[in-house]
Amino acid sequence: MTGHPYESEGDDPPFEPSGIAQFVEHDRCPRYLKQRIHADEEANARDWQEAFGLMNIALLAKGREFEATQIETLAAGATQVIAPELADQSKSAVPDIDVDETWADSARGRRAQLTGAVDRAGTLTGTANYPPYILLYQAPLSGTLGEEAVYL
Repeated sequence: MTGHPYESEGDDPPFEPSGIAQFVEHDRCPRYLKQRIHADEEANARDWQEAFGLMNIALLAKGREFEATQIETLAAGATQVIAPELADQSKSAVPDIDVDETWADSARGRRAQLTGAVDRAGTLTGTANYPPYILLYQAPLSGTLGEEAVYL
C-alpha cells in the first residue's frame, strides 16, 4: 500500500460530481475515464506538458470559434432552430444565430419539444441535394445520479 485511501483490495475511488463534469467537459472521452479511474504507469510515461501550455489554450479558442462558425452555417439552412438562450453573441465562440424556440426548463417540456420537432421534420419536403432539417442545438440533458439531480 502506498498510502492512497482507495488502494485496498477491491476498493475503487469514488467518481465524484466534479469528475463527471470533467468527463462531460472532455466530450465524454473514454481515455479520460481510463486515466481517471484506472491510471497506471501509462499516465506517467510522458511529460504531457503540451496539455498545459499556452498553445493548448489558443487551440481551444480556435476550436470554439470554428464550432460557432459551423453552427451558424447549419442554422442558416435550417427550417427551425431550437437552442438554449445564447449568451453574448458578440463573442467569437458564441454562434450568432436566430433561435426560433428555446429549450423548456423541464425534462417533460424538452421531451415534448423533441417529439414535436421529429413530427415536424417528418412533414418537411425538399430535394435530394437540399433536404430540409430542424437544428436542435445543445439539447439539455437532465436526470439523477444516485440521489443527486443532474442538469447538463
